[in-house]
Amino acid sequence: MFIYCIYSNIHCDANNAFEFATKVQAQLEQIEFGPGEKLGQSIQHFSSCIIAFIFASTISWKIALIMLVIAPFIILDVWILVTSLKTGIIMERKTWEKAGGLAEELLYNILLLLQS
Repeated sequence: MFIYCIYSNIHCDANNAFEFATKVQAQLEQIEFGPGEKLGQSIQHFSSCIIAFIFASTISWKIALIMLVIAPFIILDVWILVTSLKTGIIMERKTWEKAGGLAEELLYNILLLLQS
């Protein structure tokens, strides 16, 4: 039986079991705060753009025209900024997950030593 277990095609889990709690906690925070804040901020930014365009049109049509020409560049810059921040946040979250897993494993091992 032992030889069968050694030579069988058993796949080991490459994930650290202690990282699970940290991953779940981080994802729950993201779910809890994400949609409400993003929806509110999106509505606020969209309405401020519309109001700014209306205000510029009433003051001077030249300002509104310049604003319409520059707007795509601003949108592109914001998109690049958000993409780079998103990548950094994902890397940071993975680092914190590993650190949380190591800390949890360390505390578990200390508990085992104290119990024996």
